[in-house]
Amino acid sequence: MTQLYYVGTCPRCGHQGRLYLQKDLTDQTLYAHCEECESGFRKPEDLKSPHGGFLTLLEDYETENPSMEEISRSVWAGLVVRA
Repeated sequence: MTQLYYVGTCPRCGHQGRLYLQKDLTDQTLYAHCEECESGFRKPEDLKSPHGGFLTLLEDYETENPSMEEISRSVWAGLVVRA
């Protein structure tokens, strides 16, 4: 069973979508991905503004769900709302 981790709700879509962590396999970094509006946020500071993210549909990369170990080594460590 796949384990998903999220870090809150999306500022871009009025907090309707949950922000799930994803691993960008191109550069091996984690980002928060909105399940509702498909926005992405590369670092926690980007969540402070609805304009801080990017539209993931315009990016060309593969992703996978990160492990808790990978999250614990990232800038997202300590921000996971629910496992």
